[in-house]
Amino acid sequence: MFQKNLLLAIVTLVLFSVSISNLNAQLLNLTVKAGYNLSDVSGNYPVETNNKSGFSFYVEKDIINLLVVTLSGEAGYIQKGFDEEVIITNKFGVETGRGDIHYKLGYIDLSVLGKLRVPGGIVYPYILAGPTLGFKVSSGVSSSLSELNEFVAGQEQFVSDFKSTSFGIKVGLGIEVSLPLISILAEGRYNPDLTSSYDKNNIQLKNRVYEFLLGVKF
Repeated sequence: MFQKNLLLAIVTLVLFSVSISNLNAQLLNLTVKAGYNLSDVSGNYPVETNNKSGFSFYVEKDIINLLVVTLSGEAGYIQKGFDEEVIITNKFGVETGRGDIHYKLGYIDLSVLGKLRVPGGIVYPYILAGPTLGFKVSSGVSSSLSELNEFVAGQEQFVSDFKSTSFGIKVGLGIEVSLPLISILAEGRYNPDLTSSYDKNNIQLKNRVYEFLLGVKF
């Protein structure tokens, strides 16, 4: 299943890149972005969940790049998932330790983002929004506590049952600083699923991610 999903994501990414590259070259600019994110899930998971740290990496090309409005195609990789805190007790019910279980999901994301910019001198604040389609390419569960190894192994099937595709939206704020040869960007984005990414055993979950990105625009 992993190999099948990875192949599908790669083929889709290539087709996406080719289709964007075939557009009017005078309107295209290339941006590389990467950064830190915090991911979690919403829904009726039976226990409380916590944010999990991860990273995101994207390549973006402008389809339309005007003074105030930009329309861009974005492709990249994003880590999602969540943490669950587990308390370990002895046979008397006394706490002997606690640790996090990390539910890890990896997606290739394809997005179309519209940006509304505030024109100025060399600094351009902007807002962004657009739909995103994700293809799951990896999943796993881990913990730093050896006492949880048996439980972690039992949760592998749960995390692998997350759907192979997800559909969501990205909204956020950014700022672009125009330099002589390149531009520097910083973005803060919220990326929630609009449809359930897990729907099984009467549990429905949606991914949600807060992203903090830095980028270079050529």
